[in-house]
Amino acid sequence: MPFWQKAVILLCVGSMLLFSLTLMIDAESATQWSGGLSALSSKLDSMAPMPVIPEDDPTCLSRTQQNLYRREDRRLAMPTALGETWKRYADLHRSCSLGKNKNWTDVFVKQKNGGCNYLLYMEGGAGLGNRILSLTSALLYALATDRILLIDSRKTLAALLCEPFANSSWLLPDDFPYHEVEQAQALGRAKELNWNVSLVNLHLEHLQSGGDQQFFCNDTHFHLRKVPWLAWTSTQYYVTKLFMIPSFWRRLTPLFNSGPDAFTYISRLLILPNNDLWAHIVRVYWGYLSSTGLRLGLQIRLHGRGDLAAFDPVVKDRIMDCLTTHSVLPKMQEEDGLNVTQLSALYPRKYMAMRRHQAPVDTVVFIASLQQRYQEELMKMFDRQANVDNSIIRVHMVSHSGRQDNSEDQSHNALVEMWLLSFSDVIATSAYSTFGYIAQGLGGITPYIMNIRGENVTDDGKASCEVGQSSQPCTHFPMKPACESLNITESHRAWMDDHVRECQDQPGGLQLGTY
Repeated sequence: MPFWQKAVILLCVGSMLLFSLTLMIDAESATQWSGGLSALSSKLDSMAPMPVIPEDDPTCLSRTQQNLYRREDRRLAMPTALGETWKRYADLHRSCSLGKNKNWTDVFVKQKNGGCNYLLYMEGGAGLGNRILSLTSALLYALATDRILLIDSRKTLAALLCEPFANSSWLLPDDFPYHEVEQAQALGRAKELNWNVSLVNLHLEHLQSGGDQQFFCNDTHFHLRKVPWLAWTSTQYYVTKLFMIPSFWRRLTPLFNSGPDAFTYISRLLILPNNDLWAHIVRVYWGYLSSTGLRLGLQIRLHGRGDLAAFDPVVKDRIMDCLTTHSVLPKMQEEDGLNVTQLSALYPRKYMAMRRHQAPVDTVVFIASLQQRYQEELMKMFDRQANVDNSIIRVHMVSHSGRQDNSEDQSHNALVEMWLLSFSDVIATSAYSTFGYIAQGLGGITPYIMNIRGENVTDDGKASCEVGQSSQPCTHFPMKPACESLNITESHRAWMDDHVRECQDQPGGLQLGTY
């Protein structure tokens, strides 16, 4: 046989052997890829069905895109009654504002109300969390009383949020006579004048006079209907108390499937980041947080101290104790307990995860804190020391300004962080923190409440954290006014027994939930 024929035969045999070997190797790979595709399919199924959303509103992408970043069980379809009421209120807002072209200064000065009543939200100087909670309370009040909600265009919230009502504007002009609002009669004085006033300034801060507290009496609102302009001057959260006023309870409970998730629904309609902030949110999400593993949100704020941004190693240890005790994060191995076999298996395990189109990260920890050192300490811990699960932990922050200054840039980052926290699978928040309340409420997530409040957390006798009883914010300072009559029915009282509890992180505070 000629040499060239032998060469061809050997080449064919070699090719067949190589092909057979490839099939043998790829048999396992095919199984692995099949498992990977199944895992990917399972992951997609866990997110399915993709929410049916209306066409994007180019003026406010967060309005329609927000549910894409939430777990299916937290998307919460809007109750029919709330959707109809919201649409009717938006129509009323548009009608009373004549689109976006109304001269509010002229309307206010000349009292040309056209049969409309108004609520002016006067943004205070507290932290962003307090201001947003107060705005949410004002909106719910406006919704229940058919008042047109308007806000100060010179302040921070106007620069952060979308317009909530289509083809209308809630922004007051720069030249609006704000000084007249600030000098207006308070509630108690308006009552003394037999309500013969055109403007009442509702002073609803955490400290209130007896006259101011009459706002929480049912009879007061019968008289306030005669007053065309009200100013909401507050940095507090009063949604819980509104549900305890009989006339508001009757109006509001049908809108929210009996009421306990009111903040979650309202916040998703109102606290809408403008497009610049939304772009920041989604870039961070896809760049750092979109792991196939667990997303843990960690919000750290040291209330009860002179320095809210302090680093305290005891607090760091308490945070880790909370998260490991509740199996949110794995415990660390002792230095001499390194599992070599487990470490050797890490590369193939992570390599196959990537081949299955899964991220190699098991848990992403997103930290919102003024203090960067908490991130650094957690990164050092998980990078340098083995954990019992051999899990890969990624830790990320958006900002760490070192102090609270309520600047425009800090407010921008704070709203970004609130939204990113709300996309977590699990969230741990700081006791008493309004920042944390917004994140958990927006996400509809019952948090772990970390007991890190106060100057000395070493000897306070408390557990490192406790499981929250509700996702809703706490009303820190619920007023108990001396009302002429309460008019609370048995059904209303029974509802409060089922849906109002004392807050776990603020003695005397009140919180909505299902108990």
